[in-house]
Amino acid sequence: GGASASTALVAVSSDDATASDDRCGTELLGCVICLLYLAHGDERDNAKALAWQCGACTTLDPLDGAITHTLFRFSDQVMQVSVSVEEDRVHFLDISWLEACAQQRARAREEQFPQQRVMFAPNGDASHAR
Repeated sequence: GGASASTALVAVSSDDATASDDRCGTELLGCVICLLYLAHGDERDNAKALAWQCGACTTLDPLDGAITHTLFRFSDQVMQVSVSVEEDRVHFLDISWLEACAQQRARAREEQFPQQRVMFAPNGDASHAR
């Protein structure tokens, strides 16, 4: 459930923003981005705003079967996740991918960004819960 992408218009301001920048893009339409593993507060809020600006949906529910991307602040350590680890369907990668998509106004190739190594652990998310 949740708000549809069409109602998720968020204006993100920046120093060089013009009126035409405050639009809802479509470059990530169809993407569902899990933000559960980003830090609470500004990092998670900024990622949500960027995702919505690019037309993506976001979730904090690791069991959401629609997830296409799971974002992290990249670490060399293997992260335990409850998100289904399906390499052909879900990308686990650094937040820099989303930042690049927003900057380029195009979907950046996931392979060009740091891939987070993950291990499926159904009960490993207690520390990330709201």
